[in-house]
Amino acid sequence: MHLYFDNAVRSATAQDNGIKVGIFRKRDNFLMRTLTLFTADLAGRPFVYSNAACATNQGLNITDITFSENINLNPDEYNDAQGYYLTYDRCCRNAANNISNPANTGMLFYLEFPALKINGVDFVNSSPEFTTPNGEYICKGKPFRFDNSATDADGDQLRYSFVTPYRGFSVGGNNINNPIGSSSIPLINWNSGYSATNAIPAESPGMKIDNQGIMTLTATELGLFVYSVMVEEIRNGVVIGVSRRDFQLKVIDCFDAPAKPDIFKDLSPIKTHTVTIDFCDYGFVEIATEINTRYNYQWQKNNVNLVNENRYKIRINEPGKYTVIIGYNTGCSESTTSDETIVSQVAGEQFVINPDEKKACLDEIPIKLSIQKQNGSAFSPSDYSYQWTRNGFDIPNNNSHILEATLSGDYLGRMKQIGGVCEYEPSSKVTIYALPDALITNTISKKVICDTDTIPLVANLGYNLKYDWFKDDVSIKKSADNTLTVLKSGIYKVLVTDDNGCKKMSDTLKLTVNPLTPIKFDTIYPFCGTTNLKVNLLNYVSPYDATKAKFIGRGVNGTTFEPLIYGYAPITYQYTNGFGCVSKLNRITFVDLIPKVLLGNDQIIFKGDTITLKSITSGGFDNNLIYEWSPTNGLNNPSIASPIASPSITTEYVLKVKSSTSSCTNSDNILVKVKAKIIVPTGFTPNQDNVNDVWELEGIEEYPNAEVKIYNRWGNEIFSTLSYRSNPFNGRIDNVSLPAATYYYVIKADADIRPITGYLTIVR
Repeated sequence: MHLYFDNAVRSATAQDNGIKVGIFRKRDNFLMRTLTLFTADLAGRPFVYSNAACATNQGLNITDITFSENINLNPDEYNDAQGYYLTYDRCCRNAANNISNPANTGMLFYLEFPALKINGVDFVNSSPEFTTPNGEYICKGKPFRFDNSATDADGDQLRYSFVTPYRGFSVGGNNINNPIGSSSIPLINWNSGYSATNAIPAESPGMKIDNQGIMTLTATELGLFVYSVMVEEIRNGVVIGVSRRDFQLKVIDCFDAPAKPDIFKDLSPIKTHTVTIDFCDYGFVEIATEINTRYNYQWQKNNVNLVNENRYKIRINEPGKYTVIIGYNTGCSESTTSDETIVSQVAGEQFVINPDEKKACLDEIPIKLSIQKQNGSAFSPSDYSYQWTRNGFDIPNNNSHILEATLSGDYLGRMKQIGGVCEYEPSSKVTIYALPDALITNTISKKVICDTDTIPLVANLGYNLKYDWFKDDVSIKKSADNTLTVLKSGIYKVLVTDDNGCKKMSDTLKLTVNPLTPIKFDTIYPFCGTTNLKVNLLNYVSPYDATKAKFIGRGVNGTTFEPLIYGYAPITYQYTNGFGCVSKLNRITFVDLIPKVLLGNDQIIFKGDTITLKSITSGGFDNNLIYEWSPTNGLNNPSIASPIASPSITTEYVLKVKSSTSSCTNSDNILVKVKAKIIVPTGFTPNQDNVNDVWELEGIEEYPNAEVKIYNRWGNEIFSTLSYRSNPFNGRIDNVSLPAATYYYVIKADADIRPITGYLTIVR
C-alpha cells in the first residue's frame, strides 16, 4: 500500500506505522481477517519534480511511504464468486480547494480482488499496480499531461475512470482502529462546482483520462485539488478486480517556458537533436542539452523522472527513451520537454582496471593501474583514446591505458573507441596510507650506563600500533608494547606497524652498557661483645685495590671494623672500575651482648626431695635467650631458666645460656648434693622384750662419723657416741635403766647437714 505523505504539512512519526487493514467478503461485507502493514522507512521515497526550484517555492514535498506484509490465504476459504476487498481507513486530508471541510474528512484506501478458487480450480491473479507518479505541478492555462497508468502482471485489460474519493468512516481527526466493511462506503463532499470528472476545473473538453491512464487538461483555476482514479481489471469481458488511487495536484501561475531543448551527444561538435544514439554493452554514452545557468534540468527515462539526474547532461548505460525537461530556476515557469532520443545498446566488450582496488603504503607508490579486458585476453590499446580522472577531476597528460597512481582516490579510465561508438569507463579505488611515525625517546638521555643499570626506551604511541624492536639488526621483541628496557650494549631501533600494515623503521640509537667488576664479600658471622674487637675487613673481600675500593658503614674505619655499640651494622664494599662502574656488595655484621648467668651456691637435698634450680640471666641484643641444662637427669624441663631438680645422686648441673640472635653463650654450674634422710623415732620401749628395745635411727649408717648426743631434762648429757651403728642408745647408763621420761637429742650427721634436734620418750 502506498501512502503519499505531504511533508509540507508534517513529518511522519512512529504512530503512522503499523496500519491495520481489513479483508472483507464483498457479498455480505463479512470481515475475513485483519492484517497489520509496516514500513521500514517512514521517511519514504521523495517525489522527483521536473522543476525542483518551483516545487520548493510552492511547498510541494511529497514522499511515497510503502507499507507491506506477506500473508498466505487459503483458496478454500476465499472462494466466494463475488470476490473480496481490502480497506484501510484514516483521517484526515490536506486543505484541498475542491473538498468540503477537508481537515475533518478521512480517506479510505480500497482494492478489490477475485475469489482465489473458482469452480473448484485455483484462480491465479495479480491486481493492477499504479505506476509511481512523477512530481508535478500544473501551470494555469497551459496544457497538462499526467501519467495515472497501472500495470498488470497477467496482461489483463485495464480500464480507467475518474471517481469520487472515499471519505471512509474516520472523522474529526479520529482514525478507525478496526476496519469497517460496507456496500456503501461514505464519499467525500465536493465543494460546489466540483465533481469526480471536474475535480480540477479545466477548459473544454475538461479533465480526460484515456485507456492508457494518461490524464490531460488545461486548468482554469489556481489551488490544490484532490482527484481519484479507479482502474478496473477485466478478463474475458468480466471485471475481476478494482484498485483506486487518490492524488492531489497544485495549479499555479507560471510564466512562459523556455524553448524546446535539443538533445545531442556530449562533446559532439554538431549540437543538433539526435534521434537515436547507440552505446556499447558494458559501456555508456553521455547525452546533453544546451547548458544555461537560468535553467533547471530534469531527465526522464520512458517518461519517468530520474532521481538526481538534474544536470545539463546525463550518462546512460541502459537502453530506453530519454527526454529532458527544462524550466527557469527562478520563480515558477512552465516546463518544456525535449523530443525523445532513443538510446540503443549494441555489442561491446568488458574492460576492467587491474587492480580494481588497491590498498598500499606510501613507500609502495607509484601504483601501476592498467586497463585490460576482464577475461584477460589481449586487445589493441591504440584502438582507444584515454582520459584518466581521479575523484572526478581530469589527470592531465595521460592518454595511455596505463597510469601510475601516487594519491588515494577513485580512478576512472575513460576510453573512447577511435572510429567507433564504444565508450567505457572502468574504475579502480586506490587507497594510499601514510606511514606511521617511528620515533624513539631515551627517557633518561644517557647513552652510556653500567651493567645492572637500564636505559628505558619509549616509541611513539598511536592507534593499534605494533612494535618490533631490533638490537644489532636482530629482532628481540615483538608486541604492542611501545617500551624496551636496554640491558646490553648495541645499536637499537624499532619498526612500527600500523593497522593498515604500513611499516616504518626509526633512526638508530647506539647505546653502551659497561661491565661491573665481579667482587666477593664473604659472610661476617656475629661477634660476642665489643671489648677489644677489631675486624680486618680485607680478610673478607676480593679483589681489593686501595685506589678503587672502599668500605662504608657504622663502625668502619678504613678497612677495619671497630664496633662501639651493640646491634646490627650494615657494611658496604664498593669497587669502582676503570669505566666508572661501581660494584657493591652488602653484608650485615652483628655484635651481640654476652649473656650473663648466675646459679648461686651449691644445694643439698635429701634423697627423694626436689629443689628448684633458680638462675639469674640477662643479655643478648634482644634479651631472647636459649636455655640448655646438662645433664638432664632429674630435671623436669632442661630448656627453661629454673627447672625443678630431683636427682637420685649428687649431681653437678651446668646451665648454658645462648643468644638466639648470635649464638653467643655463657654458662654456670651448681652442685646438688643428695644426702640420705635419717628417720628419727620419737620414742622406744627398752623393757628387755626384744621389741623396740633400742632407739633405731634409720639411715644413720650412711653417716659413719655421725655424732649423737642425748640430754636429760636438766641438760645433763646422758649419751654420746661417734659410731651410733655399733653403739646405739638402749635407755641404759652404765647398765642402769634410765627412768621413763622425755629426753632431748642432738644428731650431727656431717658438716653439710644442719644438726637434727628433738625429743624422744622412754616408755616402760
